Amino acid sequence: MHLQMPYSTSKWMFSSLCPCLGLKKCQSYIFPTIRVESPILTASYYREYLGFSIIFRNPLNRNGSILLNRKGNLIHIKAIEQGRTIESQRLSLFLRFTDIEYSKLSQKVWVIKPYCSKTKEKFIIKDCNGIEIAYCTS
Repeated sequence: MHLQMPYSTSKWMFSSLCPCLGLKKCQSYIFPTIRVESPILTASYYREYLGFSIIFRNPLNRNGSILLNRKGNLIHIKAIEQGRTIESQRLSLFLRFTDIEYSKLSQKVWVIKPYCSKTKEKFIIKDCNGIEIAYCTS
């Protein structure tokens, strides 16, 4: 997965999740992170429209970090810190059957670059925060 503006993952997430996810070298593993105004609303959108599941949410902070998973694609959602602005963010997700995913998503989300079955090229959508998500064939 690729993120234009990388951020480090929180230490609590490493210590809590790495054993559960079977990650041996947890300190060197960084989840792609997006910064949004409302992590809870964004996680709801990703769950409802994009098929992600919430695998961890920081119980100490209502609007804190949330980790999502969908077919091995992990996304870390964090709140934008006060006074900070984010220019643009982009994620790349890798799936086996991009064509099937496109047929599921194209009626539910904002597609900015459609899937081409002849070239099997990636398709790109925008989420509820305007973040571009590229779905690529793995």
